[in-house]
Amino acid sequence: MKKAFAVATVSVWTLGLLIGLGFGVLGLVNATNKLPLENRQLLTENRSLAMERDSLVESVNQSLEVLGMQNQMLLKSVALPDVTYLGPWPKAD
Repeated sequence: MKKAFAVATVSVWTLGLLIGLGFGVLGLVNATNKLPLENRQLLTENRSLAMERDSLVESVNQSLEVLGMQNQMLLKSVALPDVTYLGPWPKAD
């Protein structure tokens, strides 16, 4: 009788373990099926952020070009001082 009770206990325990593993696997499968939607949302967000980054880089490059042109115009418009050559420097004794 003890042997039959031990076999029944082990059988019930094994059945419970298999059912638990089945629910665990089913939960993972259901969670995995939700991932494509999340991945699609992340890809959409990534694309929009990439477009925003590219737009900002383009505007910074345009600003740098404008600043470069302004610097060139400023340097060309400034008159250089008139320096006359007075000969060699006197030697210090």
